Amino acid sequence: MTSPIQASWRRVIENWPRHREKVRYLFVGGWNTLVWYGTFALFYYLLRDRLAIPVILAMAYLIASVNGSLGFRYLVFTPVRHSVASSCATRPYTCRSWPQT
Repeated sequence: MTSPIQASWRRVIENWPRHREKVRYLFVGGWNTLVWYGTFALFYYLLRDRLAIPVILAMAYLIASVNGSLGFRYLVFTPVRHSVASSCATRPYTCRSWPQT
């Protein structure tokens, strides 16, 4: 007889392929939130006497946006091709100097 905990873990393992992207999305979103709050707190602590709060917010937002974009791109929605190459494949008129494959 298996315990309820073992049965729960078995269901998690069996359903992991179906829900893998959702779990990664939650983890990357949580990580991005921590990065945003952390950078804001650090910048506020270091720069509050020199810069206005909206400037500090914008700096933290910029860093968190790049972090989120890269995290979602490479950890959640894994790319198949290089983004410029795929863009040139669908719109070749925008990438005349890009080598076509």
